[in-house]
Amino acid sequence: MEVSSLEEVATCVKRSSPVAGVNIPQCVGYEATNISVPLFDWQAYISPFFKPLDGIKNLQHLRFDGRHRGSVFGKETTDGEERTVKLLKNIAELSPGELPEIVLPPGLDDKRQWYLFTQIREFCSEGTRDTVCPRPVCPYVVVEYPDEEVQEPPAMKKKAVKKAPTHWGGGEITRVLDCKFMDYVP
Repeated sequence: MEVSSLEEVATCVKRSSPVAGVNIPQCVGYEATNISVPLFDWQAYISPFFKPLDGIKNLQHLRFDGRHRGSVFGKETTDGEERTVKLLKNIAELSPGELPEIVLPPGLDDKRQWYLFTQIREFCSEGTRDTVCPRPVCPYVVVEYPDEEVQEPPAMKKKAVKKAPTHWGGGEITRVLDCKFMDYVP
């Protein structure tokens, strides 16, 4: 089965266990920015109430206890010494029931949109091209790599060209994109 979109990935997963039906895909969003599971800004929400847990990457075993609200117990190894860290600044400040702000995905930048449209679109199935690699509405951006040809999108009229300088560093050439910005005519 050819897979070009998230919906096709979900279909492929579902078909992978047709008899038992144990593989059940759950998409949290699709290409057209339909978000099924919102992402909340928990970092900003809890920072006024809790202190950061220093060395959390070293702690392999974490334990919470309802009798010690706002504290976490952690050990670096199974046999290691358990340490207690009070994370909650002030329990009276907590306001249960409120949710933090929803964080919306930023989307793709102009270069990435044009790259998908000019370089990847041809590999998508006919039915998914306009969803996975649609024609961008932003001004056309050509991304050129040294010693490589760049395929121009169809029906484009060039107006102004601006070239970025090539940078050198430490005696070696640092690979930098030469970008040309042009207005496009759809």
